[in-house]
Amino acid sequence: MWISREIWQNQLRSNSMKEQKFWKNVEWFHFLFSIFVIWIHADNISSFTEAGAQVTGPFVLEGFIIKYLANLGVAGFYLCSGYLFYRGFTMGKLSGKWKSRVKTLVLPYIVWNLIYYILHYVVLQIPKLAGMFADRPISLSWRSVLDAVIWYRYNPVFWYLQFLIIFVFLCPVIYVLLRNRYVGAVVLAGVLLLQSGIFYRVQPQMLNSLLNWFVVYGTGAWLGLHGKRWVENGSKGPGHIGENTLKGPGPFGENLALTVSGICMLLTGILYGKGINVVFSLLYFLVGAVFFWLLLNKIVKHEAKSWMKLTFFVYASHQMVVSVVTKLGMRILGANAWIGLFLFIAAPIYSFFIAWICKKILSGRAKCIWNLLTGNR
Repeated sequence: MWISREIWQNQLRSNSMKEQKFWKNVEWFHFLFSIFVIWIHADNISSFTEAGAQVTGPFVLEGFIIKYLANLGVAGFYLCSGYLFYRGFTMGKLSGKWKSRVKTLVLPYIVWNLIYYILHYVVLQIPKLAGMFADRPISLSWRSVLDAVIWYRYNPVFWYLQFLIIFVFLCPVIYVLLRNRYVGAVVLAGVLLLQSGIFYRVQPQMLNSLLNWFVVYGTGAWLGLHGKRWVENGSKGPGHIGENTLKGPGPFGENLALTVSGICMLLTGILYGKGINVVFSLLYFLVGAVFFWLLLNKIVKHEAKSWMKLTFFVYASHQMVVSVVTKLGMRILGANAWIGLFLFIAAPIYSFFIAWICKKILSGRAKCIWNLLTGNR
């Protein structure tokens, strides 16, 4: 069948609009889940209770937010990272993907771990600050530098980035396992079953954790290889080619998917809350991330603001920002439960604000440093 130029132009325009809509959703997804990740590390309940605050309503609310919202953060990023890496992936693209990830993941991983190492050493030289912020001695040696860089010794949030780098460089293995949709689904289900501990408890702990998060990352990778139509709604827009072209689920289908994912999130959340098995935790994390993706896909109309896109810098810097603000806030304002809740809720606001200030300073006068710190994002 011959297709008119007008139909082809409509198709190209529709595809361009779909692509723009998809990346808008990704930016908003990253922003929302950055807030969740910040809240994980803004947990100040133990700090305030050790200083004399009572466990009252504010801390109960904070604990609920951490358990049921904040803990979705890491899973959301793994799911999204797996999807983006394998979206339209072929082995011919592997070299380019690896080169790109060296710039966007490996170099920032090294640089930020060195920054945390140096800051930790400097703080230890100032007695008053050492008492507030430093929790372990540090020596200047090549061994301690390598320890800091490889094992994120002074930057505890970078375990996520280390695992992500491992997944990236295991790409040929992951691709072989997942390139067939049915075999891939069986592999993911098998790893999930293995992690249940019914048959075998995986050791050592790092491998156990790596397999846990592989279930989430691998699900994103599987969707990137086989489920683009589902993730991105499959809509071809107003112009479509041929009778068999899928036009997408439409408003009813989108609402149904959102409702079903919300119900599944509630049910898995109940089991997750009971702490029965890690499998229910992983299922809750997966379903929760899917729910928020569908929700954003429905409600997002405008592009995220420029400051909302500073998610990598926020991820890398928020640990020290939150630590400093929490400890100073507790000293100045007192160990009060409501103060603790306020500092917790506000953590994303001041984390993004400081990131925005840093961008204003560095992106103009020291753009190469900014690019290095953000992986050229």
